[in-house]
Parts: sequence; structure tokens; C-alpha cells
Amino acid sequence: MQLNIEEITNEKGEVVESESLADGKLVYKMTVRDTGDKEYPHSFSISVISRLCPETLYETVRDITVNEQYAKELFERIVLGSVTPVTLYEVIEDFLAEKY
Repeated sequence: MQLNIEEITNEKGEVVESESLADGKLVYKMTVRDTGDKEYPHSFSISVISRLCPETLYETVRDITVNEQYAKELFERIVLGSVTPVTLYEVIEDFLAEKY
């Protein structure tokens, strides 16, 4: 069964990065949206869905950062670490604590 992250998370925005692992059972997506703010015109969000267990789990953390370099670095860390929806928030929190 193909997982459609847009339908599951209802996340809006342009997809700038996406990856899948474990034969498509872990799906990652980073989106960017316009904020309407002149100083910080874009904001990045990350979504993860997992079908590693019988129940589909998902999590989206919106408006993580306005820094594209940080967003890409974080997304790579999440994918390389095979982060699941259960720990997504904590991984993001730790990353932000390092950067800010």
C-alpha cells in the first residue's frame, strides 16, 4: 500500500525534500510555505509517516525554522537517523537547541 503523506497529514506547502525508507514504510517530507512576512518570507515544516507497525503513525512539525540551510540539515539528520513520528518532536527540539 502506497502511503500518501499529503492526505494523512493534510500538510500544505511546496515539497522541497522527500525521502522514503524501509520499502516505503517510512516517508519523510519537508515543505516550505510563504509566511507573508518581508523579513522572514518562508517557513519550513517536516512530516513523517510510518507504517512499520500495523497502525499508521504520523507527525508534522510546522514552522520549524525560516533558515533553509538549517531546515535541510535537520531533514538530512532525521532521514539518516530513521526518525519515527514518535520521536520527531524531540529530535527537532534537540537540533534547534544546538543551533539557536
